[in-house]
Amino acid sequence: MVDNKQISIPYVKDRESHNPINMFALSISVILLTITFITFSVRNSKQPNKIFNVYSQPGRWFTLKYYVLRCTLMLRRLKYYFMDKSNFFQPKQLEQLQPLSEHELAFDAVFFHFVSQDGIYYCSGIERRQEGKCSGLIYLVLPEYGVFCNEKMPSTILDADPESLFSMEYFGAEGISFKPLEPMKKWHVSYKGKMNELLGNILQTYIIGNPQKIQISIIYIWFD
Repeated sequence: MVDNKQISIPYVKDRESHNPINMFALSISVILLTITFITFSVRNSKQPNKIFNVYSQPGRWFTLKYYVLRCTLMLRRLKYYFMDKSNFFQPKQLEQLQPLSEHELAFDAVFFHFVSQDGIYYCSGIERRQEGKCSGLIYLVLPEYGVFCNEKMPSTILDADPESLFSMEYFGAEGISFKPLEPMKKWHVSYKGKMNELLGNILQTYIIGNPQKIQISIIYIWFD
């Protein structure tokens, strides 16, 4: 007598072969191989000269590099949607003072401007540089008084505030201050110090000499 027993074998789905990210990566690999073949077929094309010996123009590798970067960006976006978002940088980490690299030209910069309905214009910016220096400027237009700039103009070399260097909580240099309050939404912007009136333009102001000086104190909250 044969004992018939029904044995159920669970179906195990092949996750690896049906993973949408892996299938997408495979498609991208095929596209890149095709682009690489086309690029190598025209590798003997002439490389265009740089504009003013500085600015590069699209050359023989432009198409390949362009699609490689596009595919890399698309893969990163897919990873963001399918993976744990805690593995990625948060807005607070991105919109704050960043440590400078050891390169002598390294900088970390921020710039603000606003216009009021009364015709007041304001713009200022700071680039944090090495050795406690900053490149900074500020312009202010007051309809009843004229156009003003910070006292050191046309020089933009400023000394960074020592407190800002130690706390790394705000951009600060010789009266100019930018402090993030809410990432990507709100900043505290202020300036306190003397400003020179512009007579036509920067060069005319300092060729003529003795520009009018005013003491300014500006505090406002910038909203995105």
